Amino acid sequence: MHTSVSGLSAHPVRKAAQSSPVSTDLGIFAPPARGRMYGMELGAHHEATVRHHVENCLASFCAALDGGDEDAFLELLGGTPTSLNGAFPSDAPADLKELYRVLAPPVHLRSVHVFHNLQIHVEGSEARYTAIFQRWTAGSSPSCLNIGYFSGSLTAGPQVWSWTRHGVTSTAAGRREGI
Repeated sequence: MHTSVSGLSAHPVRKAAQSSPVSTDLGIFAPPARGRMYGMELGAHHEATVRHHVENCLASFCAALDGGDEDAFLELLGGTPTSLNGAFPSDAPADLKELYRVLAPPVHLRSVHVFHNLQIHVEGSEARYTAIFQRWTAGSSPSCLNIGYFSGSLTAGPQVWSWTRHGVTSTAAGRREGI
């Protein structure tokens, strides 16, 4: 079972004519060879649309954490294999609730997640992604609490994108106060 983010239209996905990215040991997609040009006629518009949908899903994930909305978190990831630093590789509801408790900021600490450097690779109806995230304290003197990576995949379906895998890799591995 795949939980979907409703309200997002899924466009037919076709493979763009470009070289495949090379994965690194961190699961980050390396850019194509230096100097590679992408032609707009080869699917760049399509890739931008897919990127937009991936950004919306990740933004919803961050908003659920920052807003302390466990129900939204569970709705987004319900049935999706989700991991934190390789742990919690389960999609069971009890495991996702435990993962939420680890990832969500404590009640006394307001924080904001920001993600950037989003890279996607589209193949068929699947979009694989990786992005860098930062978690900042919210307030008059913000400070960075953590940095890490989001990675995973989404699949296009009729009117929805469904998460098929999501992972969070934190630079503060082993710390249980969240990301």
